[in-house]
Amino acid sequence: MPTWSTEDQERALADGWGIFRHDPQAARIAAYDDADEFADDAEAEQHVLEAARWGDVLAARALHYLAYAAPRYHVLLTCGADAI
Repeated sequence: MPTWSTEDQERALADGWGIFRHDPQAARIAAYDDADEFADDAEAEQHVLEAARWGDVLAARALHYLAYAAPRYHVLLTCGADAI
């Protein structure tokens, strides 16, 4: 199973986003409010998706982790954004 370390989270937070659990069953990418980098969670998520497409290792690691930790991201990665 992929992991998401404290160091990974710290690097993501420095970029204005992170992986957060808003309920016990669902982790997701969201904007880090203290950073004021993104207008909302959807913008942060789009940033991570695009960054992963362009080869950003941290963004790709986040999506890989979430493919196992959150069913929504598994669908996103296997079927594409139109499936959600």
